[in-house]
Amino acid sequence: MMSTVTRCLCLSSHYIVNVVVFQCLILFSDYFQDEIDPLNLPMGPTFTVQPVSVIFDLQRSLQVKSVAFRCEADARPLASYKWFLTHEQQRGPVNLTDQRKTVTSGRLTIDEPSETRDNGDYQCRADNSFGSILSDLASLSFGCKIILFTCKRNCCFSIW
Repeated sequence: MMSTVTRCLCLSSHYIVNVVVFQCLILFSDYFQDEIDPLNLPMGPTFTVQPVSVIFDLQRSLQVKSVAFRCEADARPLASYKWFLTHEQQRGPVNLTDQRKTVTSGRLTIDEPSETRDNGDYQCRADNSFGSILSDLASLSFGCKIILFTCKRNCCFSIW
């Protein structure tokens, strides 16, 4: 008869609202006693790519028709991603029933962004069975490039 050994390996710790949370994996078998590959141990997500703020150039909206935010997390098992938007002081999940918005892995793409509906702060959450993590905020704002003209020293303008 095979005996069963219970061990706990602490994989990482995260500080969440001043509380330390340890992610532990409990192994229930002598099977792992001799060879544990630390590179293949299950773990909660940690970000490898954080989203970056974007200014959508309204003057180029005919050439550039979409904007994208990207986040990636290292996790075992693989992480699933959910995006949140804070718009006009209200926070909620990104509305994926809006056909202009798609999420593929950690990439949120917004086709034909609208200043009234899409501006605000975006945040990515990565989840797996060992934990969740929130990304930094990334804002989507709208504007256009301003070209500044300079005059030489003796430049004069008169209005009649």
